[in-house]
Amino acid sequence: MASYITRRVLINFPLAIFIISLAGVAITTVAAALGMTFHDYLPVPFYDEWDELSRWEAVKKDSFFEVLLSQHNEHRIALPRVIFFSDLRWFHGAGLLTLTILFLVQLGHAIFLAKLVNKSLEYQSWQAIAVTSVIVAIMFSVLQFDNLKTPFQLQFVGVFALASWGFFYLFPTDVAAYSPRARKKEIICFIGGLCLCMAATLTMSNGLLTWPVAFFAGLIGRLSMRKLTIIAITGISVWATYFHDFQFPPGHSHPSETINTLWPIIEYVSIYLGHPLSPHWPEYASAVGLAGIALAMILFSTAVMDQKRNIFKDRYSTTLVLIVMFILGSAIATALGRVDFGLTQAATGRYATPALVFWLAICATCIVAYQAAKRYRLFWLVSGTFLGTLMISSVIVSQSNFWELREDWRNTKKQAATAILAEVYDEDIFWRLHPHPWNIFEKAQVLEQDSLGIYSLWFSALPGETLSKIFTLVNSDRCAGYLDTVREISSDRSGYRTSGWAIDQASKKPPRLVLFAAGETITGLAFPGASRPDVERLFPTVSDAGWRGHAKLGADETLRAYAVLEDGRSICQLKGEYTPSARS
Repeated sequence: MASYITRRVLINFPLAIFIISLAGVAITTVAAALGMTFHDYLPVPFYDEWDELSRWEAVKKDSFFEVLLSQHNEHRIALPRVIFFSDLRWFHGAGLLTLTILFLVQLGHAIFLAKLVNKSLEYQSWQAIAVTSVIVAIMFSVLQFDNLKTPFQLQFVGVFALASWGFFYLFPTDVAAYSPRARKKEIICFIGGLCLCMAATLTMSNGLLTWPVAFFAGLIGRLSMRKLTIIAITGISVWATYFHDFQFPPGHSHPSETINTLWPIIEYVSIYLGHPLSPHWPEYASAVGLAGIALAMILFSTAVMDQKRNIFKDRYSTTLVLIVMFILGSAIATALGRVDFGLTQAATGRYATPALVFWLAICATCIVAYQAAKRYRLFWLVSGTFLGTLMISSVIVSQSNFWELREDWRNTKKQAATAILAEVYDEDIFWRLHPHPWNIFEKAQVLEQDSLGIYSLWFSALPGETLSKIFTLVNSDRCAGYLDTVREISSDRSGYRTSGWAIDQASKKPPRLVLFAAGETITGLAFPGASRPDVERLFPTVSDAGWRGHAKLGADETLRAYAVLEDGRSICQLKGEYTPSARS
């Protein structure tokens, strides 16, 4: 008996280590995504978030519901706007409420997808833990970063999660005989599925596709004629309401015109789907995407012909097929409206979320077909294994760029914040915030007048204030640091980019903030946190002591830098100063 137990432990020990390692990878990936988004977080709007500020202004003048349902490009994003406006109304527009909900939705979707896969493949214990860990890691990998770093992407994450949940709850439970209680539960689930489909429609325009997919789900799921009629009537009503007073956005392709150009549409869709699996080789990405389209069509045909439900036996596996259909339809709809933007646009990072869910669902359904089908089992096995391996490999390779992406995003946000607060028009930085950078200051006034976003933070009011009225100047030996570079910005003749390093000698850490002053007037600021290997060689216990910022400066003024020490009230002058006239 003892020898039997010993053999079992020896056999299971490597497996246990492997499963624990996978779970550790998943937890680490989620923690890294949280760190990348929330560490050194600054509430600076990004791209479409600036445009939503005008909607917030309109809320004060017009009907709330009218603004809520107004178009954003081709979308009606009423549900995300409720959260955006709640964040602006009750949480200072910091975006943290929206980001928290975004991460919870993504985590919920990842766990739900894992449940679908595990139930479809009848995995138990260690298999289920392994599959869940892999899926969670994929859903929070660096490939997803474009949809995890900014609050506005809640709509992009949300629509696919809501559609997945909606398809699942439209199906009846897999019970042969219903008790009255089970029957009541089924009705509640069906109504919930309809509500989730409506929520998806009001999250992004591709949510409209939930209705034809849901009707198809009802057909293959053998829903009653009554339920099919309810789905059809509800879907038609939602579509009619959605397109009431609808206007196609200028600059976008019109579907009625682009639908005749078949190959460009196919090419766009193939890159949309294939790019996350081959982010560095577009030609290869297109080939992978075409394979995915073909495989999706085969799965669709198989589901239609599977009248006795011998392959896709339950609502778990069928929901995976519907997810594949929905995402393929979303890619086609996107291509119809944006194909004129070029194929580079099809490789945009935000499309990685639906594409990776597409591949996850395809891999799982291929393995389901392999287990249940009597014919072509080798085809299903090879397809599922190859695509699964390719997807995991792509995620691993992309994850190696984590630190580079984190540093770039952190520096972009910090430099954008200092430029806005110092009122320096740094066009190169602002191009990364909005396609019309010259409108940034006008849009920022919405935040400033109500102390929202970046203007809700304590340091936002410092530019223009008198230095000695707010801070106490202490001896220079309380800090170490230098104002290294001051460079004039071509887009703003009185604006300057600054860089240097600073250390609070008492805490042995970078200071809370670096301020710039011309005489007694604070004219700009900088945030520590940039990597400075040369400084770390001199101060091995201090990391990220570098800083970059912006300042305003007149021709005959002298710029000096001050470190705000840990107590928040004391400042210490850094070495180095800059005078434009002295330079000339």
